[in-house]
Amino acid sequence: MSILASDFTGISLNELEDASRIFDVGIYVFTQSETGITESLYRTLKNDNVMHLNLYNNHFSYIKDLNKFSRSFRCGKCNKTFPTMFRQQRHSSTCDAATRDVYVGGAFEPNRTVFDKLEDFGVDISTELRYYPYRACFGHY
Repeated sequence: MSILASDFTGISLNELEDASRIFDVGIYVFTQSETGITESLYRTLKNDNVMHLNLYNNHFSYIKDLNKFSRSFRCGKCNKTFPTMFRQQRHSSTCDAATRDVYVGGAFEPNRTVFDKLEDFGVDISTELRYYPYRACFGHY
């Protein structure tokens, strides 16, 4: 059974793993913002003999030279950008999107309220009793 080229509707992201296996190539799919920042959308399991594709408006285009295609690659987890795909991939393999800054005294943690401390001893104060129902205003007349 053959199909006419005019009847072929294309291939979706869901079918790329099958195409990778059939043609024995790895497939990496990227998308690029209007500002030129490139983000990886999809990678097949095969990592050798790799073909790079750009996805734009539901259409794939072949990327002949990735270094000419983009100079800025973004991590999809933490939005940090890198000058090369290699550095972005190296980062993404260990990125857990958590804050990496170290502060003296550790990360910020709000002080415990008196109600939090009472709960440690099994004393539960209802929410209605935790707040004063009136406002006190001081002004200069």
